[in-house]
Amino acid sequence: MSHVMKSLERLVLRHLRTVVRPSLDPLQFTYQPQIGMEDAIIFLLHRAYIHLEEAGSTVRDMLFDFSSAFNTIQPALLKRKLLGMQVDAPLAAWTTTTSQAGRSSVRSSATCRSFLMTLPSWAVSAEARRRSTGSVVDRFVEWCGLNHLQLNVTKTKELVVDLRKQRTRLNSVVIRGTEADIVDSYKYLGVHLDNKLDWTTNTDAIYKKGQSRLFFLRRLRSFNVYRTMLQIFYNSVVSSVIFYAVVCWGSSLKTADTTQ
Repeated sequence: MSHVMKSLERLVLRHLRTVVRPSLDPLQFTYQPQIGMEDAIIFLLHRAYIHLEEAGSTVRDMLFDFSSAFNTIQPALLKRKLLGMQVDAPLAAWTTTTSQAGRSSVRSSATCRSFLMTLPSWAVSAEARRRSTGSVVDRFVEWCGLNHLQLNVTKTKELVVDLRKQRTRLNSVVIRGTEADIVDSYKYLGVHLDNKLDWTTNTDAIYKKGQSRLFFLRRLRSFNVYRTMLQIFYNSVVSSVIFYAVVCWGSSLKTADTTQ
């Protein structure tokens, strides 16, 4: 897209955010100003730790994957949702035209967020804890069908956290006749979470990635590159990997992990 169009969309987006802010779910982290992926990870971990404090408890995290979420949003359905959020008709019409604008569009991120804001609150509320996993998933799948969102069941995973010595064998969740895989670890927003809620898997991944980036830093130094340039390269390429989401895992590392 042209830079002029992107600038125009940012101006309209600023107004759109003001209008839909009263309808925002406080647990909607995506495309929110001054809210990062660390907030989503910390919230997930906080809910898991609170639940695990109960005797004999197990945490089951369903990690859904949508197929081309940007491209499957129905403009007419999105327009009705925006009008329900008290967005004036001209702005709602402009937002939903050319909905296939693509991922590079400033507007596409806003429209996707506005669409997902209508996700029923029971999907992330305390009520979900009291219901069986199957019933919550069935209602979520039904909501996706009504809103024309295509679930990619083969990429949908379940992470089961059970810290008891004698674990209860759980049946896999079935989505449209296909069982969702139960995995030992999952890469969530760039951070590796495992079924023990320790950070060994994440530390190993950071160590391997950091070592590969340090190789290029050493090569640059062997060419007698100016020290300031080496510092810039380290901060942008190496440090960004080593300290990614450190606020989420930095205080919970095992002693063995810190020696890598």
